Amino acid sequence: MVSHSPQVIDQASAHGINCFASIPAAERSAWAKKRKYSFEAEHSAHRLEQSKPASKKPTPTEFAKKVVTWSAAILSGLAILALLVYLVPSVTVILTPQKSEKTIQMQIWGSQKFNSVNVNGNLPLLQKKVEVSSSKIVTSSGKVAIPNAFASAVVQFTNLTSQELKIPAGTMVSTGEEPIQRFTTQEEITLGTGADSTASVAVKASTPGSSANAPVGAIQLVDGSLGGWLEVTNPEAASGGLDSEAPSPSEEDYVAARTDLLKEIKLLAGAKFAEEADFFVIEDSITIGNVVEETRSIEVGQPGDQGTLTLRIEVTGLGYLQSDLQTLALQSLQASLGEKEVFYGATTTVSDPIDLHSDGEGGFRWSAEASSEVGPRIDPIQVAQTIAGLRYDEASRQIEAEFLLEKAPEYRSFVSPFQVPWAPFRINVEVQ
Repeated sequence: MVSHSPQVIDQASAHGINCFASIPAAERSAWAKKRKYSFEAEHSAHRLEQSKPASKKPTPTEFAKKVVTWSAAILSGLAILALLVYLVPSVTVILTPQKSEKTIQMQIWGSQKFNSVNVNGNLPLLQKKVEVSSSKIVTSSGKVAIPNAFASAVVQFTNLTSQELKIPAGTMVSTGEEPIQRFTTQEEITLGTGADSTASVAVKASTPGSSANAPVGAIQLVDGSLGGWLEVTNPEAASGGLDSEAPSPSEEDYVAARTDLLKEIKLLAGAKFAEEADFFVIEDSITIGNVVEETRSIEVGQPGDQGTLTLRIEVTGLGYLQSDLQTLALQSLQASLGEKEVFYGATTTVSDPIDLHSDGEGGFRWSAEASSEVGPRIDPIQVAQTIAGLRYDEASRQIEAEFLLEKAPEYRSFVSPFQVPWAPFRINVEVQ
């Protein structure tokens, strides 16, 4: 055996094993042929055993350090676990409070002198103008005479000169008094020489109708240049002029139609005002203004079964903005709420005006009912703080003792199946 260790060399010698310090030395020396065991070998073995490093026992200080280290590790783990238990779980609590309709009576004063809404009932009014046109058919109740036959007569001319006079056909003669009726000669005649020479000829009225019928002696005038040389008269009455009756609109027909048409125009104006977004017109304020146009298809005295009256009129009206009324209603309802009440309705409902009347100053006063859904005031943060860490049944009892609900609270949890999380900020309260 080759070894540099004294202990190995001693042990080898004790057991009768040749041991050398180097390979060349081993090659040069003679090896022992017989194993021997002696006290020296046992002593060497004992010395080898004593030469082994002894195990080191920990000191009290080192043991205390290990206890502290392990305790810190365990406590850190528990802290992390507690933090996870505190932060990870979450829950959504859904509350459905009992709701009721709250209705109040508002006393409203609308006027153009107000610029803004006031909780006392003041409501600004606006004046608007629209132009409205409409027509109405008039059924004729009157009668009118329609001439349909010409009057005729025989007239006698007297020559006032000493010469012969020719009176051509178509010579115009007429009555001497109003209404003037004219007639024309139907043929040519000649008056002889000498004064008081006479001749007769047939005449026919220029216009048809009974108005041309003239009594004896009514025809007295000769038109034209012959008028100063002749005299004319009708020894017999002019007759034969006839009329037929036909319906015709009367003035009363148009007056009645106009009255009805104005009412209709006010209604049309109200509908036109209603087309404007957010504007509500007060019907009692709608007023007929300037008449822009008025036409009659048939004038009074003209024949016709029906006439048509057309009006185009400027109409004015006072009204208010619906948004202003909603603001007034909301302010009035809020003023009437109890300390623990809150609105749940999306909108406020306002009735139509009640007992609307003029204030004598260009405005109007009326009352109206305003209503909205109300229920208990629920503070989600306060609820979360109250129920944090409670079991769900205990949390429900706490909530229902504080608030009136339509149904039991509903819990939607994440990693928290048995109780509400301890962290209030991990509790989401939804009020429906």
